[in-house]
Amino acid sequence: MLIILDEVTTGFRLAFGGGQECFGLSPDLVTYGKAMAGGLPAGALAGRTDIMKALSPTDNRPAVFAGNTFAGNPLSVAASFATLSYLSEHRDTVYGNLEKSAAHLADSLNAYWSETDAPLHIARFGSMLRLFLQPGPVNRDKSAGPGFGPAEDAFFVHLLGRGVTLHASRSIHLSTAHTREDLDLAIEAMIGATDDCAADGLFRNIQ
Repeated sequence: MLIILDEVTTGFRLAFGGGQECFGLSPDLVTYGKAMAGGLPAGALAGRTDIMKALSPTDNRPAVFAGNTFAGNPLSVAASFATLSYLSEHRDTVYGNLEKSAAHLADSLNAYWSETDAPLHIARFGSMLRLFLQPGPVNRDKSAGPGFGPAEDAFFVHLLGRGVTLHASRSIHLSTAHTREDLDLAIEAMIGATDDCAADGLFRNIQ
């Protein structure tokens, strides 16, 4: 049996060793995505030597095909090398700073929403966050409900009006480029969007 770990989202974000480092995992194969290239399109597959050898041709055995559009793209490879070199050299400070930034964002908003009984919550692990449009805390899949239509749409529109946009998945991935000023702007915008939705009565029937 092969254990394959998908680190497309978690790789190099949670830690330099990704989810493997955080949870003490030892997979046979691992997949990586654009975080390794600082956001540029990129993908990588890593794993045990005996398995990876199956991807290389020999005199007696043809290679198993494994490729992707950006497998040999010079820009993606250069960006990956630069990103991973920087993260490796500065891992002792980078991930600690990301943890502090993410905690500041999540804790500030969750405290406000709790005080005002607003049905919103941010769940967080490391620098990876997700906004839930429901009362918190949200700590497992079964406690995470769906969005709530007009209120969700209005919340996103109010955020856009304040210069902040969120991914449709409501995921928030912080990076070293985000400053404390950026985070405070996002916090202010989300609080303002919350107040606008509450004033419009959009949270009235949300449990």
